[in-house]
Amino acid sequence: MSVEVSGPLFDGRAERALAAAEDVAASRAGDLVRDQLREMVRQKAHHDTGSYESNITVQRAANTSIVTDRGSVYGAWLEGGTRRNDSTGFPGWSHFRTIAQQLSEAGTVVAIMQEELDKRRGDLG
Repeated sequence: MSVEVSGPLFDGRAERALAAAEDVAASRAGDLVRDQLREMVRQKAHHDTGSYESNITVQRAANTSIVTDRGSVYGAWLEGGTRRNDSTGFPGWSHFRTIAQQLSEAGTVVAIMQEELDKRRGDLG
């Protein structure tokens, strides 16, 4: 008796399509977070020079996007929750926490991944 298998699950197409979907979804999600953070900073800054905003970037590595302010000296203070916030009376903007919570509650990242999977449905089997 012999069994022959074929199709996307067995010839590697599904694996490649899933990896591509993960990569593009991570990139799209990272760009979205960066853009929303920059917009929030623009709205909250009274005398915006663009300096802090320009430090908000996306670092990419295999299927992952990390949004960071590149260790800006203002970053922790602007986010809030440091001893410096206590001494200056500035509560912080909680911008990273706020955007993360908004995207999580809205299911935005999951929706982006679903869109990317839908585009590759034929290769997923």
